Amino acid sequence: MRTLSKSQGRRRGFTFVEILASLLFLAISIPAILGALSLCSRAAEIAERTSLAGELAENQLSELVVAQSVSGSTAQSRGEFADYPGFRWDSTLENGTLAPSETLTIHVYFMVRGKERSVDLSTVVSSSATTQ
Repeated sequence: MRTLSKSQGRRRGFTFVEILASLLFLAISIPAILGALSLCSRAAEIAERTSLAGELAENQLSELVVAQSVSGSTAQSRGEFADYPGFRWDSTLENGTLAPSETLTIHVYFMVRGKERSVDLSTVVSSSATTQ
């Protein structure tokens, strides 16, 4: 009959201390990983909605510029985007630094996770149509 030496009789595996160390590592790393994923998700949502607000601002600003060039004044100074609930806009018309010009600015407001954010877009328009 063969006898087993001490090293052969021992089974290979993890010790209790190694298992505790790996569980501690997981307990520390999993919340950090989940927090990073949550932050990435929030940043992606903000970027997506900001990009959409920029596109909406550009379209609305173009409409206001055309309305001012045709009628001499902007038709509306505020409103909401019917196809995009949660997005609203207002505009301001200020005297420009170069005569005869005015600065037309549109502000698009939207909510992201309970916090209101905005995108502003401006252009210079001729004020000669309004003074005639």
